[in-house]
Amino acid sequence: MQEEFPGLLSRGFNPIGKYGIGFFSVFMIGDFVQVITRRSDAGARDTLVLEFSSGLGTRPILRPATKQERLMDAGTHVKLKLRRDPRGNRGLLSRSEEGKALTLAELCSRIAPALEVDLFVQEHGKEEKVIAAYDWQTIAGERLLARMVQEPKGDVSYDELHTFRERAGANLQLIRGDNGEILGRALVTIGFGSGDRLDEIELGGVVTVGGLASCGLTGISGILGTV
Repeated sequence: MQEEFPGLLSRGFNPIGKYGIGFFSVFMIGDFVQVITRRSDAGARDTLVLEFSSGLGTRPILRPATKQERLMDAGTHVKLKLRRDPRGNRGLLSRSEEGKALTLAELCSRIAPALEVDLFVQEHGKEEKVIAAYDWQTIAGERLLARMVQEPKGDVSYDELHTFRERAGANLQLIRGDNGEILGRALVTIGFGSGDRLDEIELGGVVTVGGLASCGLTGISGILGTV
């Protein structure tokens, strides 16, 4: 890419992928996968489709796109069929706060809490901007903490969880490196309440790589490692 499109780097493009491992993670949740792609220097007729019909158990097929599949703009679309009902047992959308099924927007905000690009989700025919580029640095602290996965323990209610989230969110601070680069937005917390109930709620914290959630944090709420 650096050789063929050197102008991308000068415009600030910084790819987070390198070996394609991220793409192959789709086979954890589905077997039928299509990659529809068109280079920026190619026409719509040059759109190509890489199709996996049976996961990694058989060879994929590379073919020219049909007229209906052709991309009018350069880019890549990845399509897959889920192996499991997303709202069924152990499905991607099977649980959220208060026992309700997650929406696709909620799931995406948890997977990608600190993106450098806008993220849109289309569900039931409606499109919604879930993440705005770099919004994790400026949005209300309570909204940012809501992107973390949290479940109250014991007899703590979800109302108490929301209250704690609002209180803690007001204390989130930007964390900068020696050169002023923003490395995260977080706070140190020991939990909710007092006495026996001190640790019944621990607000979530995550380490992100390229804006995507990588692993959780204990004792730190918010986001770290967004470089």
